[in-house]
Amino acid sequence: MKRRRLMILITTALTTMLIAIGLRSLTSTPVVAQSNTNLLVSAAASMKDVLAEIKPLYQQSQPNVSITYNFGASGALQRQIEQGAPVDVFISAAKKQVDALEQKNLLVPGSRTVIANNVRQVLASVESGNTDAGLVYVTDARISNKVKVVVAADEKYHSPIIYPLAILKRSKNVDTAKNFSQFLASDKAKAVFKKYGFILP
Repeated sequence: MKRRRLMILITTALTTMLIAIGLRSLTSTPVVAQSNTNLLVSAAASMKDVLAEIKPLYQQSQPNVSITYNFGASGALQRQIEQGAPVDVFISAAKKQVDALEQKNLLVPGSRTVIANNVRQVLASVESGNTDAGLVYVTDARISNKVKVVVAADEKYHSPIIYPLAILKRSKNVDTAKNFSQFLASDKAKAVFKKYGFILP
């Protein structure tokens, strides 16, 4: 009788444990939505305005994700990453920087996507009057009301300007970084990119 009662108690305890585990698994939600996550995005300076406008749009659906931007020349950002900067997402203004990081095995496999010292410095120099003219991206010229586009380079005279994006292997927030990367390809984000003169595939 005691043995049977003991078995019933053990069975009841196990059943309770299984129910508790089952409920926990049923009520679990994606990490991106549940936890507070800080995402560090290093991006080419020419992406500053468009990414600033995209940030609150992304946070509407992911309010617990805090995004910090680090803007600069792509080469300088590449060196920061190589020296150990805790970057989650890198958006370069040219392929070669991302290629170099990939060759050093610093990127999450399959995470690459397509879209003077620094073109923003050139723009600022023309705006201030220190330089009579400068060669900048049309996306930079469009955001300034202090400069005038005199001539646009014909596409046949230059290779396509591509902004590759990649996620860093050392990121502690790979899932969130992937989610942010996917959002940049969404219709909401594409509308903002288009506003600033970027063309997405």
